[in-house]
Amino acid sequence: MYNKYERKLIYYISKGLKKPVSRAISQFIWMKYSDYLVHKAVRCFSDYRMIHTSRLHGHILSCLMAKPNLLIDNSYGKNSGYYRIWTHEVNTANMDSSSKASSPPVAKYRESTATL
Repeated sequence: MYNKYERKLIYYISKGLKKPVSRAISQFIWMKYSDYLVHKAVRCFSDYRMIHTSRLHGHILSCLMAKPNLLIDNSYGKNSGYYRIWTHEVNTANMDSSSKASSPPVAKYRESTATL
């Protein structure tokens, strides 16, 4: 998503965040740069009718953009767990069927009260 110049910028911003003298300017630059990255990702996703991704942040951005997307699970089930808990009701979001079958079921939330 970013090139070698942006990587260098991230390095210098992170160094600046560690120094009290330059922290405020580094925070300002970081906020501007992070806005730039979000807009860059939105422009990139806008070029496609449907997004196939195994990256959670790609799935979240697709949902926020109301872009049809197919989420592919990762090796430890984080993506399918997120989908089942948070985005399964989003009309444009779908879970890869092979990922759904292999992922373990999510435990139901159970409310309990403590007695003293």
